[in-house]
Amino acid sequence: VCSSDLLAVNVHGDHAAVYRIVPDDTTPGRCTWHFTMLTPEPVEPGSKAERYFGRNFDYIVATGQEDIAMAVSAQRTLVAVDRVLHGGFEPVLQWFHRRLDEHLAGPR
Repeated sequence: VCSSDLLAVNVHGDHAAVYRIVPDDTTPGRCTWHFTMLTPEPVEPGSKAERYFGRNFDYIVATGQEDIAMAVSAQRTLVAVDRVLHGGFEPVLQWFHRRLDEHLAGPR
């Protein structure tokens, strides 16, 4: 369930991907995903840059759709578990959530 706008920026070697997820005002549990690719220069139709960044764009959208499908499935099953490991294959995300849990638990 989306409770507020979420903005994420992934910086790649030669471009940046900006994701904005916005909750639907009329349908609880539904969000709209906006994606923008920032390139170092304008991309002209039919150019080599259009083909290159177009392939990158298509790849990011495809993997994003896979991520969304996984998130929907995971959120449907969350009611059955009492503990979740976030990002099993993403060590930085694990580190963040461990630190967050420590902080929320307060001083030892």
